[in-house]
This record gives sequence, C-alpha cells and structure tokens, in this order.
Amino acid sequence: MSILSDIRAILKEIPLSDILREKLTITERSITQLEKENIDLKNKNAEMSKEVGKLQEELATLRATKDNFVEERGALFKRKPSGGYHEAVFCPGCRSPLSSLGGDFPYICHKCSIQLDFSLKDLPAILKSLPQ
Repeated sequence: MSILSDIRAILKEIPLSDILREKLTITERSITQLEKENIDLKNKNAEMSKEVGKLQEELATLRATKDNFVEERGALFKRKPSGGYHEAVFCPGCRSPLSSLGGDFPYICHKCSIQLDFSLKDLPAILKSLPQ
C-alpha cells in the first residue's frame, strides 16, 4: 500500500469538499504516473547499462587489435607474436594489406585508394627501423 492510499483511507472519514477530493484524485493520478515512469526509466537504465558493457568490451577488443600494429610512414605494420613484424604493409584506414606493383611502385590500398610514399624495395629498411 502506498502512502497516498493510506492518506486516502484516513481522509475518507473526514468530510472533504469536492474541490479537495478532485485535487486528491489528480495528485493520486500524478503519483501513479510518476511511479510508472520511474519503473520504465529503471528498466531502460538497466538495458543501457548492458549495452554500455557490451560496447566497452568491443572497444577493448578494438584497442587490443590496434595495439598489434605500429604506424610508420603512413602505414601500419603488424607485430608477430614471436617478435618482429610481418613483411606486409597494412592500410591505416581499413587495415587491409597494401600492394606494391612489381615492387617498384608505391604501396596502394585498393579499397581506400590510399597511396604511400614508399614501395616494396624500401620495406626491409623500414622494418629494421621499427621499434622492437
């Protein structure tokens, strides 16, 4: 039983004017509506908390993936679990492998159209310059 119900029970024994009775009815409706809104907001808050947890997990996964790459000269280089780097160059935009036509032309991403300022022949020197 709510406080308002208790008050209404007490007031039944007291003669009230029609105006006071109407105000009490309006107040009771308002309280009922507020209680419903409170329950709805609590449910929505619980749903949003779950969604935030899910998004935080996704963000942590993305950060871990990002940490496996090192950026150098506008490209990404992927670390090997055993140390060193893969002999592949990755796009900083979509993380796809880049290609260097014949090893003489600059690396290019065919998805993003990003073009780098080095080619396959420059790769060994760049890999040596990356932090271990």
